[in-house]
Amino acid sequence: MPTLKTTYGTWTQISSSGMLDNLFSDSNYLAGRATNLVDNTVAGYDDYMVACAVKTDTLGSDSAALLQLWVIPEPALLPSSGLPVSEGAYSFSNSGRRNSFAVQVGSSPSIAGLGGTIYGCKPVGISQFFGGVCPSKFVLWLVQGIGTLYPTGSLGGSIWYQGISRTLV
Repeated sequence: MPTLKTTYGTWTQISSSGMLDNLFSDSNYLAGRATNLVDNTVAGYDDYMVACAVKTDTLGSDSAALLQLWVIPEPALLPSSGLPVSEGAYSFSNSGRRNSFAVQVGSSPSIAGLGGTIYGCKPVGISQFFGGVCPSKFVLWLVQGIGTLYPTGSLGGSIWYQGISRTLV
């Protein structure tokens, strides 16, 4: 009788050094940073685990602030959509547009503490948000309402992913 074998790729940092620098707090959760496009058409993974972590410099006054990680899948990434396909700052014009094109896959707990603290979104598989099927291409988008972040190159903060394959053996 065949059994299902799960194979895990290595955790890969998708955000380049400095990508999260100056990711300022946005209490509306509309202004964030996008990663480069992840193209799964070559690797053909069944799922991707995604996670993020940042280290705060100062905290804003909102003790209910969150760090949110979103996935923007293809076909929302068609050129006519105007959505990001490369690393950099990206702002949605309103929450309706954000919620139409992106899926929130993770968030940190509510934050009430001191600056210099590391917060993150725990690892989560993204295929569950798309009917059990991994998008062929996607962008990760991070937004936060925490406060000012430390520069990523020196004190930490990044977005990671790990491909997962399942085969019958």
